[in-house]
Amino acid sequence: MNEWKEIATQSDINVLMTVYGGFHDSCIFSVNYFSGSFTDEDGVMRNGTEQEKILYLSLNSQSAKETLELRFSGVRAFGIVGWQEGCFCDISSCYLKLDKEKGLVIWADSEEFSPEASVNPINPECSYIIASNLEWALR
Repeated sequence: MNEWKEIATQSDINVLMTVYGGFHDSCIFSVNYFSGSFTDEDGVMRNGTEQEKILYLSLNSQSAKETLELRFSGVRAFGIVGWQEGCFCDISSCYLKLDKEKGLVIWADSEEFSPEASVNPINPECSYIIASNLEWALR
């Protein structure tokens, strides 16, 4: 099993984009989110820590034989677009940026994504994830 590789620099992003062909002709295979929240034995709500908010995103590609797994921690926001009539599920390009000033990594399944633009949670135009950290591995 391949080890997790951290995305901490633009060079790290460049490596991932090269390894996975810029996400061209890939698709989201599965999503698994852990909030870190729970109720304890006394029924008290526990919120968990920032780093316990973890989202796993698995992608398949027509050109890559292995599944790409992305592990986001410190998840701040995400939106996943489901089935839409007349639309394909394939990703032709992605948006992947580090916002060092805010300490965030931002991924979206469209290079047209703008984190500054208002995101409509009822009808998002693309899937996106905003988190504190990102790691990736091929499986």
